[in-house]
Amino acid sequence: MRQPKTVQKHFSKLTVGVPQGGVISPLMGNIYLDAMDKAVNAFNPRHVKMVRFADDFVIIVTAGWEAYLLKRTNEWLTKVGLTLNLEKTKCTDTRNGGKVEFLGFELSDRISPKSGKHYVYVQPSKKSEGKYRDKIRDIVNHSTT
Repeated sequence: MRQPKTVQKHFSKLTVGVPQGGVISPLMGNIYLDAMDKAVNAFNPRHVKMVRFADDFVIIVTAGWEAYLLKRTNEWLTKVGLTLNLEKTKCTDTRNGGKVEFLGFELSDRISPKSGKHYVYVQPSKKSEGKYRDKIRDIVNHSTT
């Protein structure tokens, strides 16, 4: 049995990849990026740390390692048939007050008052905090009327 022509127009066949946001997309991200995740985190733990959720990731490096890690990441992704989205890729110096937003959190550099060593400080982003405040405000306003 054939589909009516009007229905056929709305469907297209995928020839490469998986749909963005599809249920299998996070699984495929984990399969393809797991080895890179392990390699980056084992590379030099004092200077490099990779944080990843499915196919989204941030690589945190100390000054001087950015270009090398960017090149290696691009090479690794190319080797497995993936491409780095250069429009979304950026280098931010968090030691000079820069912050990186990642999946609803802000990553920034802090210095420990006890040891004097730098560490990555993680807190909810302003946008995420605003969403939660709005939800609480809606709940409180509904219960008082």
